[in-house]
Formats: sequence, structure tokens, C-alpha cells
Amino acid sequence: MRTQSIFILLLALAPCLVIAQPPSFLTKESWSAVWNEEDEDMPVDPGWVAQYHMMKQNKDGIIPRLPFDNIRKQESQAVLRDNLLYNFQELGPYNIGGRTRAILVDYSNDQHVLSGSVSGGLFSTTDAGNTWSVVNDEITALSISSLAQDFFNPAIIYAGTGEGWGNADGVVGNGVYRSTDGGVTFEQLPSTDDAGFNYIFDIATSRADSNALYIATGSGDLYRSFSRGDSLKKIFHTGNAVCDIELTPTGGVWIAVYNQGIYYSASGDSGTFVVKNNGLTGDRRRIEFAIAPSDTMIMYAAVERGSADGFSGIYRSDDFGENWTAVVNPSDFGFYTTFTWYSMCIAIKPDDPDFVMLGVGALMYTLNGGNQWFECANIHSDHHAIVWHPENPEIFYEGNDGGVYRYNTNIMYNSTDLNEGYRTIQYYAGAYYPTGLNILGGTQDNGTHKCKAGSEDFFHVLGGDGAYCAVNQQFPDLVYAEYQNGVINTAYDGTEDYPNFFQSMGALDGDNDGDVDDGAYFINPFDINLVNGDYLAFVTTKRLWHSFDGGASWQQAMNAVSTSPYAIGISRDFSPTVYVGGGSAMFYRIDNAYDSQPGDEVNLSNSVPAAVTGDFISCITVHPADNSICYVSMSNFNDDPRVWRVTNANTASPVWTSISGDLPQGLPVNYIDVDPARPDEFFLAATDYGIYVSDDAGQHWYKQNQFPNVYTEQVKVRQSDRRIFVWTHGRGAFTATLDSLMVGVPQTPSSNFNPVMYPNPCSDRLNVQVEAGDFDVMIRNVSNQIVTPATAVKQRASLDVSRLPAGIYFVECTNGKETTLKKLIKE
Repeated sequence: MRTQSIFILLLALAPCLVIAQPPSFLTKESWSAVWNEEDEDMPVDPGWVAQYHMMKQNKDGIIPRLPFDNIRKQESQAVLRDNLLYNFQELGPYNIGGRTRAILVDYSNDQHVLSGSVSGGLFSTTDAGNTWSVVNDEITALSISSLAQDFFNPAIIYAGTGEGWGNADGVVGNGVYRSTDGGVTFEQLPSTDDAGFNYIFDIATSRADSNALYIATGSGDLYRSFSRGDSLKKIFHTGNAVCDIELTPTGGVWIAVYNQGIYYSASGDSGTFVVKNNGLTGDRRRIEFAIAPSDTMIMYAAVERGSADGFSGIYRSDDFGENWTAVVNPSDFGFYTTFTWYSMCIAIKPDDPDFVMLGVGALMYTLNGGNQWFECANIHSDHHAIVWHPENPEIFYEGNDGGVYRYNTNIMYNSTDLNEGYRTIQYYAGAYYPTGLNILGGTQDNGTHKCKAGSEDFFHVLGGDGAYCAVNQQFPDLVYAEYQNGVINTAYDGTEDYPNFFQSMGALDGDNDGDVDDGAYFINPFDINLVNGDYLAFVTTKRLWHSFDGGASWQQAMNAVSTSPYAIGISRDFSPTVYVGGGSAMFYRIDNAYDSQPGDEVNLSNSVPAAVTGDFISCITVHPADNSICYVSMSNFNDDPRVWRVTNANTASPVWTSISGDLPQGLPVNYIDVDPARPDEFFLAATDYGIYVSDDAGQHWYKQNQFPNVYTEQVKVRQSDRRIFVWTHGRGAFTATLDSLMVGVPQTPSSNFNPVMYPNPCSDRLNVQVEAGDFDVMIRNVSNQIVTPATAVKQRASLDVSRLPAGIYFVECTNGKETTLKKLIKE
């Protein structure tokens, strides 16, 4: 446990550093360039778009649907057995919701609401959002994009899957699901089990025909069914996504088509759709529109600007779409309307055609048909769905990147947060504390969260898009968290509910412009040595950097490379062996990190099997007791093995052996870890389809059905008690254990002698301190010559190093029983 003196020492450093001011929400880039690569004037797509695509694309450069056939085949052939994990628990968060694009209020019971998370599945409430329950974690696609209810039979409800307008992490869907019991259970419509239905943009049911169902797809097709989806007919085809469907009470069909405009058919029959763009000037990319329930002659359309930065225009028609007239464009008056390609929705008050709700970055409304706009009270930004209450025109539900909210127009548009129990947060990465159920996790558009002692309600501790996190396992007051683009932050009070973070980029940002000089990923990896928390490793898009003083300073660990370093594997040694992997299956090793310099790294990429040399290494886990063995996962779509065991990795000729066994062929693996008590035979894999475990060295893999079929980012095992922590991109965080009795691994007594040394690099004085007790300290040069004689110290020393020439030195500390050696850079 850290002493008060150490804590005070570290806090004393904080005033010398700039306090981080992270942006409140995500800076997004358009994925529509992926859909329409011929559009040269579309915005460039760095950020998470490029990163996700790089990490997932197959050999043809596309991101396909999951290999559902292979998943089913493996499950049917697997030997039935009990789950291999114990003491399963869903941690949460229970108080924070995630990105939501679909809401349905049951017209037969207004207390019953269904809400669709974009990667966490479907949730149901029977008390108007006060409590939520999961509908089904085991359907093959938890990416709910749209919902519709049969107007003639309320027991029939449809759910479309696949988030086509997502910020690149839009999870691929698997068609349309149908419920015949009022939303209690859902089954896939076999007619939509096809790649053409990977992204369902909208579903609509007709008020004029009890059997008519319409489905709009990202592949550019509109389908109709008169058999409630059992069979489908394509009634409209275009080269671009069908964005929106609106049906009239008499059976007329309106659709909006990306990059083309608005079409209408009075019958919905193939060949009868007529373009209705008169008055829609300028760009016509994504379009969302609505028909006034109280006067169907009146319609509104919101149109994306070509730069993907605001609206090209907001239009109104008073003659059933024959002519469109521009109303006031809120993009021209300072409203937050950026990223219309990503978040855009519009809805008209049921009893007032001049009252329009408009959601994009901000949530806005007009009371006079668009002549003036006002902003609603905003709990969260980026709005995707607005649904009016079926009986009360003063109430509407709204879905955004922060979950689900309810508004009442009679109380100044103040919203009610309905996210308690709506467990749909999208984690990118996380870290565990050395004891208990305490974790950190970085999320999409919801910052970084802390779970304390397993509490269902998490604390929001850092803004922006949360990213990687780390906890010093020896001194858990020292924690790290990022937000987007590699902006790393440190806190010295990490065991508090709300740690005080400050930016600690140092030489990573040598020009002090707020960005990583080498270039960073949108979600940028870094890692910590589990047995020596002073050592941190941080990748940029060019190389690995590392810190020997807990992030107070950073040095280059290797020369720049032309590939894309990403995954970091750190051995459990005080001066560790470090492995680096990434794009094009690059694979490097750095020996004895404390003694290494740029150029000492060993390029082992030629050892990678030829079949996977173009793949993306997403994770490297070093064997907990043998730094010559690594476990490697690959996150992109490929039928070749996705998990490997690398032996002799500490030589010039590593040996790669597939441990993919019967893991479903083509299933991406994002992270791999091992049981520290059985590291050669018990493996855990975080995949795009949940958690798989092998207990026979990778010959057979077993889907762990306690966990949802959710895109899973990381699975990590804490060595001390063999507790598992899982961070998912859509269903929050989970935990379990590797033994029913929670038996840990026998531990070698850890050292209590771990001096803190700062600043490093230094120029004049070097401070060295321990928790308690006396020790001796001396400094040696790289030739092992003593350059500063041994000095007896009582807990803390301040050494004058001003006369030492610039260079690399080693600080040797001993307390009579133990000796530590730390690398010092003298400026």
C-alpha cells in the first residue's frame, strides 16, 4: 500500500503539469466514403474510420458480415460441456447508456418500450423506461438499427440489424428479426439471411395493408413483403443506400436515397417510383424526412451538406412533395449540426404540423414550421431517433450516443434520463485494479469510466472518447487513461472515486501542440508492466515509445518503421522483453528494455507464416513465466488461423504454431489471454462474437454462453486471483473467474522495495524516494563505472547530477536485502 508521503510527493508534481481539457464528445469522420468511394469530394476518413477498417478488412479490402455459417457449424459439432468460466457477473455500467438508433413505443401498451442499441442488442421496458431487461443476448446480430410494429397485430414486431451510418465501428448485421409475441422473443427472417441485408437502414409497416412490410438496405435496395417477411420482392434498386421510408395512411411509399433524393410511389409497385426533388437545391446526400400525422400534405426533409458538415438545407412541402421550399437552416446560425452523415433524425408533433423536432449534434425544435429554431435541454449529443408517444402528443422518446431519454414539451423540454439498467456502453479497452472488482474502461463518445468495488453505477472520470487505460499494480493510486488520438493522462489518486487526471504526453508531444508528433491511432494502445509499474509502453503509428518513470517522461524505444505498430506484449520481468505487432503482421522484439536503445529492436516479421503476413496483429500476450513464448491474435477477417502460439520468440527464428483449432473459421479475434495457472493449455479469446475458451492448448474452443454474442474488445486475467475481466463494445463490462472457488495462483512474494525516481530525463537534480526505510543509492555509466558514489538515504534523496555529461546512466538502489537498477537519461 502506498504511504501518505509517496502520495504527497506525486501530488506535488501535478501543479507543474497542464491540466487536461478533453473535448466533450467525439470528433467523428464520415464512413460514407467507404460506401461511396467514387465521391472524391467526401471528407477524408482518418480517425476511427481508418483504424477500424485497417484492423478488420479482409484481403479484398472490405469488412464482410460475420461467418455465421462457420459459427453454426462449429457449434453443432462441438462437444457439449459445461461453461469453463465461473462466478459470472455483469458489472455494468447500469447508469450510463450507449449509442441508440431505434426506439419503439408499443401502441397497444404505452408503458412497453423497445430500444435498440447499435451493438448491444434489444432492450425492453414495461414501465416506460424506469427499468430495462435484455430481450435476447443470443441472437446472431446485436446491432439493432431499426424497429417497426404491425399496425394490425401489435404482437408482430420487426427489428433490423446492421449500423450502416455508424462511425466505422458500425457492427455488421444479419438481416431482419421478427417477433410474434409482442417483443418477448425474436427469430431471424430466413429471407434476409444474406449479405445484401448486412445493413438495414429502415423498416416500415403499412397502415393500409395488414401484411405489407418494407425494408430499406444499405446495399441500395427496397424490398416489400405481403407475407410479413417470409418472402420478399425487390421493388426499387439504386446504387446508393436507401436512407429512409415513410408510408402514407393510404399505402403510398416515400423513400429517400443517398446522393439522389426523394422518390414516391402511390402503390409501392416496382417501376412506379418517381423522383420528387423539385426545390431540393444543392447537395442531396443523406436525407431524413417526415410526414405530418395531422396533415399528410405537409412534409419536412433534412438534407446532409456535401462536406458532411451541417445541413445542405431543411425543406418543407405543403403539397405532398410536389414542391419543396427551404426554411431556416440551423447550420447557418451556430447550432451544433456537424456530422449530419452520422446523426440525423426528424419528427413532427402528431397534433401540430408546424412543430418539428430535429436531431443532429444538437436536439432542436421549431414551433413555426422552420422559420425559427431553438435548442432543447441536452443531456448528450449526437441524436439518432425521435419517436412520439402514441397517445400523448406532448411526450417523445429520443435516442442518442448517451442512450435513451424522454421529453415532455410542457416542461421546458427538460429530459428524463432513462438509462438506469440500459446496459449498452461500447468499451474500446480497459484495465483492472490489483484487488476487488475495480476497473477502468474507455468508451465510445462517453469518456472513461471507473467501476469501484463492483458497484453497478460507474463514475465518469475523463471526457472525450475514452481509450486505453492502465493501473500500476504495485501502487494503484497511479492510473492512466486516454482520450482520442493518443492523449494520455495520469492521475496520482487513482483509488478515489473521481481521480484528478492531467496530461502526461511529454516528449510524445515535443512541439506542445496537443497531438502525438509521430501520429496516433484514434484509439491508441499503450500498456504497463504488471510487475514493474514504472515501465509503460506506448505505440504511435511509426514506432514504440516507453517510459521508465511511470509516464513522467517518454523516450523512443525503436526506430521508425513503415508498417503500423499496434499490439504491445510486455513480459513479466522488471526490465522486460517487449514485443510489438501490428499491420502486415509486423512482429518485433526489444530485449531488456531498460538497457535498449532505438536500433536495438529485432525484426522478426520474416518468421510470420506466409498465409497471414498481410493480417493485422491485434494483441500479443507474453507467457507469464517464459518470455520466449507469446500468444498472438489477429483481428481482421480471414479464413486463415486467427490465434497463434509463438515459441523461441527470444531467438532470431521464432516458431509460429496455430492454436485456432476448431475456432469458427474466419472469426476475428481482438484479444487473447491465458490462465496464469495453466498458461500452456488454457486460453481465452475475445472475438467479434463473444468469448471463446480452450482448455486443451487450442485444439477445441468453446463459446461461453454466459456472455452475450457481442463484439468483445478485451479479455484479461488478473494473476493474483485468476479473475477475468471483459470489456465489450456494446454490452459494457463483465467478470468471471477461472476456478469455482476463486483460487488464485501461488505468488512469489512481491518486492516492497521499488524506488520512485523523477524527473527522468533530468538536467540538474534527480529525486529518488521509497515508501519507507533507509537505502543506498549510486549512479553508474553505461561502462558500469561508478560516477556518483553510494549515498546513504533516509527514505528520500535529491542528488546533484548537474556535472554529469549528457547520456544514459543507471541508478542503483539497495536496502541491504534487495537491489534495483533503473535507467536514467541525463540531458
